[in-house]
Amino acid sequence: MPSKKSLLVVGTGAVGGTLLVRLQQAAVKAVALTTQDSYQRILQSGLKVKLSDNHEYLYLGEVYYSLPDDYFFDYAIITTKSYVNATIQPVLEKKMNKDSSILIFQNGIGIEGPFMKKKEWTIIRAVSSFGAFRENKVSIIEKGVGKTKIGLIAGNNRKILEFWKSVK
Repeated sequence: MPSKKSLLVVGTGAVGGTLLVRLQQAAVKAVALTTQDSYQRILQSGLKVKLSDNHEYLYLGEVYYSLPDDYFFDYAIITTKSYVNATIQPVLEKKMNKDSSILIFQNGIGIEGPFMKKKEWTIIRAVSSFGAFRENKVSIIEKGVGKTKIGLIAGNNRKILEFWKSVK
């Protein structure tokens, strides 16, 4: 029987790692998908994020470089570099439900293109002024917390937009 997971975060870099820890603090369960190299580093040292409160937190959720066959998701947040979107899209097409929603947390114009192939998906973009960087290959430091605005790119499901607005 398929394992129904709600939220997938693609990418464990500065943005993805910070979001994973912030979601963990809000008691939102998320599964992380990352590269094999990042997965190995996380296995060895953990995913550590120093938030703007100057405390370091360890992400304790599931992390994969290849998702288990029986995992399927309703929602995904894309935090990787946009040049890998064409590679991510086919993976998501196999792991997302027909009427899933994707929140793109990346810079760039037109980067949602690969995800638009799946007409049933609701695509949402995030624009944020929070700042984070990777201090080394292990630690992420959040430098500032700003406002994040989201808006529909494709689809007209206002209920999904309200879901994304409620995720803090």
